[in-house]
Amino acid sequence: VAAQTTSVVEGRRADLAVFRAQFLNADKSYAAPARAEAERRLAALEQNAPSLSNAAFELEVAAIVALADNGHTAAFATSRAERYNRIDIRLAPFGTDFYVLKASEANADLLGARLIAIDGRPVAQLRTLAHALTGGVTSWRDRYAPLLFESPEQLHALGAVRSAGGASYRFRLANGRMLTRTLQARAPE
Repeated sequence: VAAQTTSVVEGRRADLAVFRAQFLNADKSYAAPARAEAERRLAALEQNAPSLSNAAFELEVAAIVALADNGHTAAFATSRAERYNRIDIRLAPFGTDFYVLKASEANADLLGARLIAIDGRPVAQLRTLAHALTGGVTSWRDRYAPLLFESPEQLHALGAVRSAGGASYRFRLANGRMLTRTLQARAPE
């Protein structure tokens, strides 16, 4: 285990060195204040990398990339979603709200429901967290927010939920009734 930990730490340091040299130093899309913030956060990440979970490490890299604030400079959430757990529903943005568009048979009653909160944290707060991970216009950021909302592991790494294995999701059903359901996440496939 100690050798594996050393290997992970060395791998992260190597990854961050490449990230700094081949991405951050080469990318010209950052405004001066955003570049300064990216440099500050990257220096902190280099110091804290050994103590972070894989999800926390990867999400901080995404947040640094997102400081460029455009839709082209990105650490895409789609590839990240393949590495972390997810619940058995799929959400989609409509305006500033997020609705259940797909659900497992056990959660079919949630189809069409609007997400209200996760572990008591309102969607507006969660949306702000998600927007910090993707640059660009609001609708572009919202497009990728469900990939965060559907992953208790990622939400936990950001301190938004209590457990990496599942969370309490609150919905407003199509008939107006409120429903809270604890959803356990499945490991990535």
